[in-house]
Amino acid sequence: MSPSMRDLRATMEAAGAGIDHPADRLDLIRRRVRRGRRRRLAAGAAAVALGTAGVLTFLPSPEGPAPQLVRPAPTPSLTGRPATDLPASNEGMRLVTAVEYGVLNQAARLTFTPTGPNSLIVFRCDQQSTIYELGVGSVGCGSPPTPDTPPSEPNGGSSYLDTTTGVPVSVDLFATREGITVDNSDAASADRYLSGAARENGVWTVAVYSGTCTSGHCKDFEEFKKNPGPRKHEDPTAGRKPISTSTGAADSRRTPVRTKGHRVDLHLVCTEGAAWAVTWLDGEISEPIPCEAAESSGVHWSAKPGRLEIAVFPASAKPTADRTEIARLMKHPDPMGAWTLQVYR
Repeated sequence: MSPSMRDLRATMEAAGAGIDHPADRLDLIRRRVRRGRRRRLAAGAAAVALGTAGVLTFLPSPEGPAPQLVRPAPTPSLTGRPATDLPASNEGMRLVTAVEYGVLNQAARLTFTPTGPNSLIVFRCDQQSTIYELGVGSVGCGSPPTPDTPPSEPNGGSSYLDTTTGVPVSVDLFATREGITVDNSDAASADRYLSGAARENGVWTVAVYSGTCTSGHCKDFEEFKKNPGPRKHEDPTAGRKPISTSTGAADSRRTPVRTKGHRVDLHLVCTEGAAWAVTWLDGEISEPIPCEAAESSGVHWSAKPGRLEIAVFPASAKPTADRTEIARLMKHPDPMGAWTLQVYR
């Protein structure tokens, strides 16, 4: 039997000990879901987190023909209604169920029947929230859509599972408002929180896709299971010729970016104190893009066609996407460092 994600925790931790983990292609795949605000939260011993962007929480995989969870269903269990506006496919897998819930601080049991060896659970929230799986882990949820992410897309974390076709899987989930910390180290601790927490109105949606995952992330994870060990950083722009290059000081100045009308991939390198950036696409401002920590390799993201501009800020300026604060920083620049932006078609 191939190793499950649960089996890989010790191997991955041992392989990664003492090694720097720059942002890589695995992180970039999920950035379309959450840029900057979603954070990695502690997961239980059964969860395996892969990547450094804090966007993935891997749930335990079922082993053998038994269903994944055997604990009694939450009482009373929260019921939801079908959600109909999510994409029909995701990373090569088809949508098998999508449920919208309307209450926070009450657990819901979601059961689905996989249609393939891989399943993906994605989350969407109408408010800033945290979604927990009882006794396993948690993910942030509810960031506003960025200019290149339609409102119908999930805006929370994602969980990948190894599954068996036709064998039901159940997960117990609940949502809280952002900023509430729950001891979710085991199911009993979560149950104690839920028994004393007041119910609140709040909309959160859970969608499950199943089949054979075809994304680069899944392919790389399958390769990792076959050949565990540290991976060399991959540059997604390697071998590609940029269609334009811009440079400047981190002086908060709004600078046009030449895209020649195409959907583009962008590679930003910040040095000597340049720390973060924001972009405008047809006037819509993005979330802050941190670039200081990735000084050696830069950060990568994509943008749809449109009028694109960028401003890069020094470390002395606190990252923000607030238009008023951005305008203030532009009026009172504190230049420090330099940046280079390359644009690829």
